[in-house]
Amino acid sequence: MTMVLAIGDRIEVGGDRGMISYIGAVEGYDGEWVGIDWDNPERGKHDGAVKGKRYFQASSSKSGSFVRPNTIKEGKNLLEEMNDRYINYKQSDMVEFGSKNVDLVDMAKIYRKQKSALIC
Repeated sequence: MTMVLAIGDRIEVGGDRGMISYIGAVEGYDGEWVGIDWDNPERGKHDGAVKGKRYFQASSSKSGSFVRPNTIKEGKNLLEEMNDRYINYKQSDMVEFGSKNVDLVDMAKIYRKQKSALIC
């Protein structure tokens, strides 16, 4: 199944997240490219311009880059993130503190309380 990409979509590439700001050809390079404005202002290589031609305006001077469409993983919007974090309970809840793993006890009870608070 091919993912349909659109400008404004939240995406992930190699663990880094950003927003699609351009889809199309880039002069001097073969094929289709996706222009990303990364959440991390130092993740990219430019500000949305390549060889003097502007394709999109990145939020900072080094937060923009182009990637191939096949490298993109679909991101989540805020509601999906909140559901995954606070409503969709995972049986094993281990948290790392430095080099130590800590098992959070009775997280099911906390998740139930959070879930009912979010639904109300």
